[in-house]
Amino acid sequence: MSPNRQSVSEFVHHLLSEHGYTQSIDDDDSLILSGLLDSLAVVHIVVFLEETFDIDFAEVYFDQTSFDSVNQILEFIDQNSQER
Repeated sequence: MSPNRQSVSEFVHHLLSEHGYTQSIDDDDSLILSGLLDSLAVVHIVVFLEETFDIDFAEVYFDQTSFDSVNQILEFIDQNSQER
């Protein structure tokens, strides 16, 4: 597992557990559109991505569906991280 995948996966699982969801998920499972995570969780994801991957959201277009799965978050990181 890549360091980015592990970091994102751990963060998402932490958010899910805070929302009372304790079952495992696959990296393609819907997080937002399914209702597992809410808009406040999206804010937490944005802050996490800013701090961990140096993504400047003032310069990046996104909507919450950009973060609907672990794989979509990883794709977003690949496209927008300043650490490239």
